[in-house]
Amino acid sequence: MTTTLNGVSPMKTFIGGVIGAATNLINLFKSFYTTQLDRIQQFVNDAARPEAYA
Repeated sequence: MTTTLNGVSPMKTFIGGVIGAATNLINLFKSFYTTQLDRIQQFVNDAARPEAYA
């Protein structure tokens, strides 16, 4: 393995970058789905209230 100036191999840097990107993507999806679930929950709560039909 070749090492860069700071002693970290390019492969480790690459793998770290891929893992970081995957983590960011997972967090993005997680926050998106959480938002959608919150909206659905709010919709259900609103629909369950009697005054919603008044």
